[in-house]
Amino acid sequence: LPVDILAMGAKTVGSGGRASQILKELRNLRCIRLIRLFRLFRIARIIKRWQTAMGITYASLSLFKFGFLTVLAIHWLACGWGMLAIAQMDAPVEPGKVPTPTWLSAMKVAKGVPDNECNSPGEIYVLSLYWAVTTLTSIGYGDIVPSRPLAEFVSIAEAVIGQLYIAIFIGGLGALRISGLRRAD
Repeated sequence: LPVDILAMGAKTVGSGGRASQILKELRNLRCIRLIRLFRLFRIARIIKRWQTAMGITYASLSLFKFGFLTVLAIHWLACGWGMLAIAQMDAPVEPGKVPTPTWLSAMKVAKGVPDNECNSPGEIYVLSLYWAVTTLTSIGYGDIVPSRPLAEFVSIAEAVIGQLYIAIFIGGLGALRISGLRRAD
């Protein structure tokens, strides 16, 4: 159903009482489009078919899913950390006040990087990806550090998630090993 086209047509009719009523009804129809998300549940059936057709073991599939989710989690954490830097760089500064440094500006000062470098979204994403990997794996080199309360909270939350992630990974590997030993018997 081309709800968007109908909504555009209703906007051109006018902003009278009837047109606004039509727009409200079309907005409700847009919500119905969310039902299409249930198609994602078919992916599980497709993966199950591939598993049986190709002879993929449950352990291999579990490791693949865990690896995919790990990469996805690191990407989301890097995007969040990068958004913190970009949002804090664009924040207005009151006249006469010194701006609070962001993690990006603190890293530039600590490493001696000129102000005109590491400002593009791509460069910020690479730095954020580096931070996400080192924090999630609990290595944390300390060259990229939070410098504002919100960034400190995000950093603490990721460190806790990283420890839980490692525990879940080790537990999952142990469970796969035990299930593999049981099948061998």
